Amino acid sequence: MVKSQREYNNQGLPDSLQCVKKLEAAGFTRAQAEAQAETFLTILKELVTKKDLKETIRETKSELTQEIKAVEFKLSQEIKAVDSKLSQEIKAVDFKVNQEIKVIEFKIEVLRRDLKIWFGGSLASLVLVLSGITTFLAHLIH
Repeated sequence: MVKSQREYNNQGLPDSLQCVKKLEAAGFTRAQAEAQAETFLTILKELVTKKDLKETIRETKSELTQEIKAVEFKLSQEIKAVDSKLSQEIKAVDFKVNQEIKVIEFKIEVLRRDLKIWFGGSLASLVLVLSGITTFLAHLIH
């Protein structure tokens, strides 16, 4: 059965006068009908309505949306800070690696120079020894 608008007040609750009239029509005394209607309406006021639920859901969604945005912003800031710190650390490591590479390259050049000197000295010594042997053999033959 569809209820008419005048059977409800502006809070969406049944009209107390209409409740009393219906209870009287059902055989209740005026005092009984008023007590029943008052009790019934007091209970209904404490119940959660669909409108209440929708409003609570809307408010909760709004609060959650704000919280999510705040968390996203905070995470974004933290990610930027970590990214900046990592970039600085990578640059520091890169600098150290480049310094180590330069030290190693220098040591390689020193070793290369030392090898040339050693090889050149060995070659000169070998030439002197061969020259000495040649001279010695030449004296033996003559």
